[in-house]
Amino acid sequence: MAEADGPKDKFYIVYFICFLHGIGVLITWNMFINARDDFYKYYDEKENAGEHKGEELPPYWQIFKTAFPQLLNIILVFIVTLTVFPSLEAEVYKSDPNFFIPDEYYADIMCFLTFNIFATTGSFLPVFFVWPKPKWVWIPVTLRFLYIPLLLFCNYQIQQAERTLPVLFNDYVFFILGATMALTNGYFATISSMYAPNFLIMTDTDGPKDKFYIVYFICLLNGVGVLTAWNTFINARDYFKEYKLSDDYIGYHYPHGDHFMQYLAFFSNIPALVFMWVNIFVRLKSAIIWRIILGIGLMIVIIAFTLVMAAVNTSHCPNFFFVATMISVFVMN
Repeated sequence: MAEADGPKDKFYIVYFICFLHGIGVLITWNMFINARDDFYKYYDEKENAGEHKGEELPPYWQIFKTAFPQLLNIILVFIVTLTVFPSLEAEVYKSDPNFFIPDEYYADIMCFLTFNIFATTGSFLPVFFVWPKPKWVWIPVTLRFLYIPLLLFCNYQIQQAERTLPVLFNDYVFFILGATMALTNGYFATISSMYAPNFLIMTDTDGPKDKFYIVYFICLLNGVGVLTAWNTFINARDYFKEYKLSDDYIGYHYPHGDHFMQYLAFFSNIPALVFMWVNIFVRLKSAIIWRIILGIGLMIVIIAFTLVMAAVNTSHCPNFFFVATMISVFVMN
């Protein structure tokens, strides 16, 4: 049953979520099915030929031992990021009432927009330089744990609790901490992922080149389309906390609503971390075309589900709405 008295789609946010998702998924899909060049044919046929010949299983234990330092670096990067973004940073408020960013846009700009811009920038930096060497990456990755106490000394406010720690850092320091945390997140996660498989000897030097960087642009467009829609999704915290899970809407205090952003951070990043490991050790034997169709199908289902949940009255079943939202977030990522 649709809600006639529900809030309007301010700024057409739901519309743009679906629109951006469509761009990210469908444009990359169209590029893929039109990229009938030697690059795809060569590696697809090679993979199929290897399966039919009954190749020996890869040395998984050797792979794990060799790649473990970089895999551990990736885990440490995600631990720090999951701890502070968005759950901690989203609850940091202005320390100076005269700061130029309005209160209603403070978290959106200082937390979400800053993280998205600088994390993306950090992911692109290894294109131009890579530092430090593999055996030293653990040092800056470990130092990132300092962001946790440093951000706590910004104007972090806990809901329904009184702050006892002094506020040592102003809004400009908070911006610098958030920006560098995001930058190092993208950078060190990327170079650790690059270093991990470097022990493999690339013997296939006769394969065709990626003409016109078609594979690169497929990945880039997919990332822009899917992640932009996802970032729009996590920015709509008022929709979840102040409306769907609010006391006024469901008629009582829903405890999980107070920590919604923490749950969102956990369920969005855990699958990315887990499957980053899985992709190193597990070879999917299904055809690429079916993997893409499955991925697009899941995205369409999630889009439809999000639209239905926005229109349907869920005040009588907040547990279902909360659990279903977390499942959709997990599957999306």
